[in-house]
Amino acid sequence: MDVKSLAVTRFQFAQSVFNHKIQEKAADRKYGYAKWFKFTQLFLTLLVITILVAQAAGFNNSIVNLVGIISVGFEIAFIIIDLTYGFEKQATVHKSYALKYLELRVKYQALIADIMATKGCLPINNARRDALDEAYNMLSDAPQTSSADYDKAQRALGTIGVSGGEQYTWSDEEINKFLSPQLRIVPKTNTKKK
Repeated sequence: MDVKSLAVTRFQFAQSVFNHKIQEKAADRKYGYAKWFKFTQLFLTLLVITILVAQAAGFNNSIVNLVGIISVGFEIAFIIIDLTYGFEKQATVHKSYALKYLELRVKYQALIADIMATKGCLPINNARRDALDEAYNMLSDAPQTSSADYDKAQRALGTIGVSGGEQYTWSDEEINKFLSPQLRIVPKTNTKKK
């Protein structure tokens, strides 16, 4: 087994797992915004229609007119914000990148299995690893996520750490959490001879 290639592949696998999860959390957040905006727009639209019907029925009151004007203003503002930011479209883009990272995750996992199953260094495995690394790097244009998305991804994957701080590396134990038992690396124990 090519230990160094395995280490690099495991690291990239863990990165793919984490990026998959963080993009999913960002998509969930943006879908939440989109849902809230849609509900609010629906409520404002129904309010404006109700006021227009009341005014058409001859109920012309200065309070009703004021509420109608304010409702229309809010509705226009919400439409502009929705058209400007397009939270549903943003969520769809995050979900698309999550699926791309998921695909890489599966391919890295298959490569880990192949590296572990072979003796020594196989050029074909190195070529596959390089191709996957290139595909991973092509995803660098993924949409930005928030620190809240990052924290939620850490919690979902159980990698928040003891201090809850930033993590820049992956331990074998953390990577093992993402892999099936057959693909895990058993940590070597230091046993001293007496």
